Amino acid sequence: MMRWLAVLALCACPSCALTSKAEPLTPRYFSPEQESPPVAAASAPFELRLGEVAAAAHLEERIAYRPSDSELGYHESWRWTEPPQAYLRRALARELFERRGLVRVVSGSAPTLNVELTSFEELQQAPARARVELSIVLRGERRALLERTLRKELPLPPGSDDEPLRLTRALSRALESAVVEVADLVSARLAEAEGSSGGAPPQD
Repeated sequence: MMRWLAVLALCACPSCALTSKAEPLTPRYFSPEQESPPVAAASAPFELRLGEVAAAAHLEERIAYRPSDSELGYHESWRWTEPPQAYLRRALARELFERRGLVRVVSGSAPTLNVELTSFEELQQAPARARVELSIVLRGERRALLERTLRKELPLPPGSDDEPLRLTRALSRALESAVVEVADLVSARLAEAEGSSGGAPPQD
């Protein structure tokens, strides 16, 4: 009898595993881009090429978080609609060329701005924050005109919305703040270079 009970138990276990199904993972997709009214361009006739806009290898479709400075994780069901560097590139182009009025160079010699997005994630240590970090290099033909790392951290806004929506809003504001600072630094450096040379910014 004991032997038959053991056999029945073994047969029942696979059946339970096959008939019980876990809840399917349903991804939710988010974008940090917010609708903004058009802004008239300021007059800043400096030439600039927007070069490579890249992201660190850990920044991907899944939204990243850090329980601590040395640990990285991903929200399995939270996704970006596009790679994070796509949001950064559009934000830079909008601020530099549409709002600041810099002249976009597509061929020939001109100062070139390269940007790497090194942080675009949630910091879970209390208080929870959104972090955006950029590494920028403004270069001429033979030397760098500007090198800087910028970091913006903003707390998640209070409200009744769920956490991913609040995180998205905080990352959107942090990204906008970082991009504005990049534009300030680049515009100031181009103006300084033109003033010191008495003409166009030097390429060497």
